[in-house]
Amino acid sequence: MKRISLAASLVFMFIFILMSFAVQAQITDDTFQQAVKEYQAAPTFDNAKKVVKLSAVMRKLPSIPEEARKHFVRGRALFEDAKSPGDFTQATEEFLQATRLAPWWPEARYNTALAFEAAKNYANAIVNLKIYQLFKLSTNEAQTVQDKIWELEMKQEKTAKASAEEANIQKLAGIWKSSDGYYQYTVTINGQTIEIVNSAGWINNSWQVMGHNCFWRGTVTGVTITGKWIVDWNMYRNGIKAERDMSGTVSENGDRIHIDYKRVDPNGSDVNNMALGWRESIQQLDLVR
Repeated sequence: MKRISLAASLVFMFIFILMSFAVQAQITDDTFQQAVKEYQAAPTFDNAKKVVKLSAVMRKLPSIPEEARKHFVRGRALFEDAKSPGDFTQATEEFLQATRLAPWWPEARYNTALAFEAAKNYANAIVNLKIYQLFKLSTNEAQTVQDKIWELEMKQEKTAKASAEEANIQKLAGIWKSSDGYYQYTVTINGQTIEIVNSAGWINNSWQVMGHNCFWRGTVTGVTITGKWIVDWNMYRNGIKAERDMSGTVSENGDRIHIDYKRVDPNGSDVNNMALGWRESIQQLDLVR
């Protein structure tokens, strides 16, 4: 009897364990499906994290839906044909649809990150790689992904710095005056190109730029300006255009521009007498807001 009782106990214990596993599996499946629904309703990082962590303990993951596979294939085709950041953005939209329909699909998540990187959207590329890190990865692959994240963070910082510099350059556009208060200048900006023109002579308009177009044109890099001082002597009967090197700086707070340049002027007051020759001098231009 004792042996039968022991055997029966073992059988009951085994059945109990199987039932426990079945119940736990059902709980896990239900929890997983609920997590998927929550992610599809709000595809946040935390909701994605919940799905991925549950998928790691699932006995069997659901099949990838056909609609998710369709978006994945479309995204891959767009990615392969893309030639510009805008084209890659279209690929990200398809991959994102695939991840929303099947958030437990690691390949869709990784390709989403690659597409965002190609579109130069480094912030979203990093987010998707961090979600991808939550999947079961080999040690080597996990390290490769982490290296990629560090690389993208560097690109993100570089892009942010360039954007800040561009914004500062754009702020230079507008009306300036000479530091002595006598002359007015118009500064125009096109990308990194700066052009400075004496727009109204004296501030009181008692003098205008007479008979020639004189301006400074160059490139702004950070706080440094390099380019040319240019004069087009249109009123001269033979017409002469002169260019000389110029260099300058912008103050850190962007309220002052200093230019060092060479310029040429006719000798004498008779601008129509070309025989008088030309003289070259070193000049400075100081502008303030």
